[in-house]
Amino acid sequence: SPLYDPIEPANHMEGATLEEVVAPGTLQQPSGLALAGDVLFVSDYATNTLYAFDLEGQLLRSLKLELPPGSTTGLLVGPDEKLYFADKPTGTVYRIDPVL
Repeated sequence: SPLYDPIEPANHMEGATLEEVVAPGTLQQPSGLALAGDVLFVSDYATNTLYAFDLEGQLLRSLKLELPPGSTTGLLVGPDEKLYFADKPTGTVYRIDPVL
């Protein structure tokens, strides 16, 4: 398949430190990450749930989406400070105004 992104993939990183933020078992199939200030948003593909964590991994809030399992992919915070995610089966993009 053709590459549309001219950025070379990185196979390794030197000098990085790996730190666990969200405990294992909290998410089934994480499918997206977005950082807004000191809030880490994570989407879960298996449960179609959006989570908001603080930077220490404490759950702040969650939102179960009314979508079939395996729908939620991609996640980003736009310049308007709203949260966007994609519904893979339909190709729909949704916007949420997160309230924390």
